[in-house]
Amino acid sequence: NGASNLVLEAVAFWQIGLRQPALNASRAAMHALENGAASAVTFPQRDYLDCARLFTGAGLNAEAAQAMHSAHRQMTILAERISNPELRAAYLQNHPFNVEITASDLGTG
Repeated sequence: NGASNLVLEAVAFWQIGLRQPALNASRAAMHALENGAASAVTFPQRDYLDCARLFTGAGLNAEAAQAMHSAHRQMTILAERISNPELRAAYLQNHPFNVEITASDLGTG
């Protein structure tokens, strides 16, 4: 998926110290996710979370909060598709990215 590839690129740029290309790729990924790409990604909340981490690392708190809000929204949408309460709880508790999103106060604000 193009959005997930952009996120991977952003993380790679960040890890080698290329901050501006990382932020540009994160913004492009966010744009793609918000414009329909999220439906083609297995775990769109993970992509949003990675963007939020990069924005936080850059001190861009408003963008980080927006990404976390989107992560929380996508996580909730996917969780609500699971009708069995025990399976839904397992989905939310067994994926580390869901646990992190749930624990974040940025996702619900």
